[in-house]
Amino acid sequence: MASSCGVHDVAVQGYNDTKAADLYAAARPGYSEEAVTRVLRETNTLHRDGWGLRTNTTVLDLGAGTGKMTLSLVGRALFQKDEYGDIVLRKETPSGIQIIAVEPVEGMRKKCKEQLLTCGHGVTVKEEYQRDCDHEANGLQPVFNLNGSGSQIPLPTASVDLVVIAQAFHWFASRESMEEIARVLKRGTGQLALIWNTRDKSVEWVNQLEEDVVDPLYPVDVPRQQTGRWKYVFEDTPTLFDELQGVDLRIFRQRGGLQMIIDRVLSLSVVTSRSQRERDDVQRRVTELMQTHPDTQGIQPEDLELPYVTEIYWCRRR
Repeated sequence: MASSCGVHDVAVQGYNDTKAADLYAAARPGYSEEAVTRVLRETNTLHRDGWGLRTNTTVLDLGAGTGKMTLSLVGRALFQKDEYGDIVLRKETPSGIQIIAVEPVEGMRKKCKEQLLTCGHGVTVKEEYQRDCDHEANGLQPVFNLNGSGSQIPLPTASVDLVVIAQAFHWFASRESMEEIARVLKRGTGQLALIWNTRDKSVEWVNQLEEDVVDPLYPVDVPRQQTGRWKYVFEDTPTLFDELQGVDLRIFRQRGGLQMIIDRVLSLSVVTSRSQRERDDVQRRVTELMQTHPDTQGIQPEDLELPYVTEIYWCRRR
């Protein structure tokens, strides 16, 4: 059921609390270098240096959450790879780079602002949109951190080159959202990219974690990326975008040991809003599985890693 801000009640209830947003920011992995580069390359927004954002590019991180993708995009504008492959601060940021985060849940939006303000390097944040990006000026423009949703994007028509939706599209996959995303994208050149880090169920113990612990936590009416139902909306709106393309990348494992795996499950929207007793029970079940599964019981708790598949999809605005 959608709340007044256009997002499912479970997402609002699960992440509006400051502690839940903090846990999300700490427990969820970011996006790998290869994944972010692939998104930018496939959407024609990659700088000619193969790392940064193309000049005169406006990128919207829609459903930005705590800002994990937003921070990756800011990093691409501020940093570059040197001749040795090391990441170094740019002497001059490509001109006209505008990065915008839009998020409907207040707790997540506040965390996004906090993350942006603490990343340093002169990054500034504005919470009201002004169409004042100076496309001739060098340096990163102020990052906008705005209240909005998939169906209510507080931006002008045809003002965005790339909409990235990271770990969120399943929450608001609807005709209304597709029409709104199409509205803000530049016709004929604007690009939409979707990305999810999903736990790699081809690994047997991860599959058992999903089946025995995670899946039973979800009511049938709560949207999940894993069902693939979000793809139906592209079939319902064929005149707005070109055919959706995609790729899966098995390229990273999240480190942090047993507690990281526990926190990753506790950070799920369907868990964060539950009682302490229920959350303790979830923690107990995760711990028990990790200590008894034949593939993990012999590994020291601090050495446990969680493997992921990064799913990336993209399409062009018609």
